[in-house]
Amino acid sequence: MKTRPHGIFGFFLLTAVIAFLTSGCFFPGIPGFSGRSGDTGLKGAYNPPLVAGGLLITKGSDGVTTPGSEAFTVPSADFTDTGVTAGDALVILNGGSRGQYTIRSISTNALTVEGLRPEAREPGLSYEVRGRRIYFAGIDGYVYALAETAVSEEAGLSREGGPSGTGDAIVFGSAQADGFLYAADQSGFPKQQAKIGWRRPEGNATDLLPLVAAPVLDRGSNTLLVGSENGILYAYNAVTGEELWRKETGDKIWSTPMVRDGVAYFGSHDKSVYAVLLDSGGDKWEFPTGGVVAAQPLLFRDQVIVGSFDRRLYSLNMRDGSLRWQVQGNSWFWAGAVTDGSNIFAPSMDGNVYAIDSGGRVLWKHQVGSSIVSTPVMLPDGLVVAGKDGNITVLDPTTQDIGTSRVIYSPSPRDAEIAAPLFANGSSVFVGANDSTVTRVDIASRKSIWCFHTEDTICD
Repeated sequence: MKTRPHGIFGFFLLTAVIAFLTSGCFFPGIPGFSGRSGDTGLKGAYNPPLVAGGLLITKGSDGVTTPGSEAFTVPSADFTDTGVTAGDALVILNGGSRGQYTIRSISTNALTVEGLRPEAREPGLSYEVRGRRIYFAGIDGYVYALAETAVSEEAGLSREGGPSGTGDAIVFGSAQADGFLYAADQSGFPKQQAKIGWRRPEGNATDLLPLVAAPVLDRGSNTLLVGSENGILYAYNAVTGEELWRKETGDKIWSTPMVRDGVAYFGSHDKSVYAVLLDSGGDKWEFPTGGVVAAQPLLFRDQVIVGSFDRRLYSLNMRDGSLRWQVQGNSWFWAGAVTDGSNIFAPSMDGNVYAIDSGGRVLWKHQVGSSIVSTPVMLPDGLVVAGKDGNITVLDPTTQDIGTSRVIYSPSPRDAEIAAPLFANGSSVFVGANDSTVTRVDIASRKSIWCFHTEDTICD
């Protein structure tokens, strides 16, 4: 299957951290969410995009270069059939041209790269072609593979604090459905455009159903998984975009899969939790609950921990799907649970975070004051939880009953709803809010580092 780039799209991500989406307003029929009537362009999905760094596309030892040109020729290769895109990196491992070069264009057996101008022909060069990808499932119904390697200069924007750096970046979609992905490096400065490596399905499918779940990559098999509102879990070849298989369920899929040992675990609006084989999409087991399963499962030891809109958190045997235990809450378990390696922390729309041991015993619960639909993150400094009302609480995860001392820190970066999952890098948490902003909060220093707005140059 030959797959070629589809043109320029979005904003560029330099080296991967990920992402916060600023959308959470497109769920019809769910309290607190309005319909998606009138949406245009690519609108951010409910979950962050997936960054897959260092994906090795191809390698060999028969490369040659042409004097005075930027051409790198490999007689035995067909680069148009490998998923190589402009912006990927050609790495020459020996000879006078040893180094890394940015690929500008691709033909059947040649790559045109920036800065490769050797003085003489060098046969038998060892080389690698490395691609870095951002996989993004959009509310427009497409799955995108974006090149992550630099293909353009940084935006000529300056803010207080000096020029833009070249460090890690985050990526997020626009709540205004303006058709762009945005990226900012760790200092908060914008980046330029990214390039589409592939997009599925092919063609101009104007009536595609939204993709709410985030994409998931199994790096061992290069299989990319994403669920759709049509009730189908799709598996794609992550390099070429070729569809490998599809698994049909009885209703829409908002649950982002989790993969372990060749099995994908996810939930569906048909009220079931599924375990399917990664190589074929065949069934391993299915477990029925009493409500919609929208959360991403947590794989904890040999258990699948997942909540349901029937107000229960379930622990299922990873091997056969049998019920281990369940915890009753007062409202939906929408957001995914997290763990510190010993215990489980499950947020609920009743406003409580439930701390549960591996046997299903509730150790404590803490009320944050509003519904929780954003998956929290666990840091060495504490458990970071975002309420839907925009307030953030850092909790001490200790199993002891410490009352009000459980709250370590309560930053409130934005006066706006928070529905997107939190994402952490080091001691920083990236918070995507429904006012089209992403804020970076450093939990260790208890400071807001920066804020980025997808429309305005100033983020108050």
